[in-house]
Amino acid sequence: MKNNLHIQLADRGRCTGCRACEDACPKRCISFMVEEDGFWYPQIDNNICIGCKTCQKACPIISPLSENNTHIPKAFAVWIDDLSIRKRSASGGLFYAIAYQMIEKGGYVVGAVFDGINVKHIITNKLSEIHNIQGVKYFQSNTSGIYNEVKRLLGEGEKVLFSGTSCQVAGLLKHLGGMNENLVTVDLICFGVPSALTVGVEERMRGKILKRIISSRDKEHQGGWLDPYYMTCEWEDGSITVSSQRQSFMLGSFCSGKVMRKSCYHCPFKLIVRQSDITIGDYHCIKDFEEQKNDGISLAYVQSDKGAEVLKDNINITIHERELLESLPYKRAIFYNDKIYENSLARRFMIPILHKAPLWFVNIFYRHIVKSKNPLIWPFTVIDVVYFWLNNRMAKNKINKIIKQLQRWE
Repeated sequence: MKNNLHIQLADRGRCTGCRACEDACPKRCISFMVEEDGFWYPQIDNNICIGCKTCQKACPIISPLSENNTHIPKAFAVWIDDLSIRKRSASGGLFYAIAYQMIEKGGYVVGAVFDGINVKHIITNKLSEIHNIQGVKYFQSNTSGIYNEVKRLLGEGEKVLFSGTSCQVAGLLKHLGGMNENLVTVDLICFGVPSALTVGVEERMRGKILKRIISSRDKEHQGGWLDPYYMTCEWEDGSITVSSQRQSFMLGSFCSGKVMRKSCYHCPFKLIVRQSDITIGDYHCIKDFEEQKNDGISLAYVQSDKGAEVLKDNINITIHERELLESLPYKRAIFYNDKIYENSLARRFMIPILHKAPLWFVNIFYRHIVKSKNPLIWPFTVIDVVYFWLNNRMAKNKINKIIKQLQRWE
């Protein structure tokens, strides 16, 4: 993105929407607008901009942090001992335990919460508010103003736990100029962020207006944590739905990988070695602890000594170190971008399809194309199967290269 003062931010294909540039601007001349694809992008007010290029320096895409580390993260299986908290968590409740510990020690916690049908980041030092941050959101969170507030708190000597996607962690670190000893960062094993257009499609399919999203992941059903993809929503007519990915277009299209932000298909932050202190995800592939699986087990990749201390000092969790290669081949979202889907028909024509196509076609094209019995859809089914096969092959080649690299590091 350019203006007449030669300011250049990441273009639409690379901008992650982390909003670090917005907080960094001393004149507050950068705002983010939702564009036709359902994602927000930065807009520069040329009448206010002074050309200082502070925004460029804060952008983790334009000016990435230099990383020379070749350390190998350690993998852990973790769950919080309080079963009631664990059942409300996306996996094993590790984030809740870390957040609780931070606030107990007088610090602050930063994380994403649902705000109606949107998601935003908040800062809190109240134990009663952790449950709002608890759990994954599956939509991009608005971090406007958050980086500045974290910087202020750290400047006052406060301890802060920041949680978010890897691009948001990178945006914060660029804004701060690097890691701070009082800052603990936690990022997610992120699949990507879906277009807000999926909300409108869901409303059209159901014939009513969505009031708020209560949960993107719900374990309170027969499948428990091993069948985690259930979304809970409240509608304007007062009804509440708990829907699987086959019943919810928002959830189903997200899981298909065909409605993501363009930058998510070639995310530069999907790496084994991360900028965060701890990376958290689900540990579905764990080979032990069968009795724990229905309630959820967190997978933690510890990236720093600080992250190791955070887990070691926490008395509210059960923790077991695991071999890195037990989980890595099954958690490709940590190291692999599904970039092949960026050029799929579904993604390339996402805007007109989600806006104008008949609902039956939208539903099949983004969720059930492989299982469709409609002969008109079969050519697309063949294409979809080929894409799926190629993507899996590319992911397998990538993990084989990573394994060889890890062996050299050892």
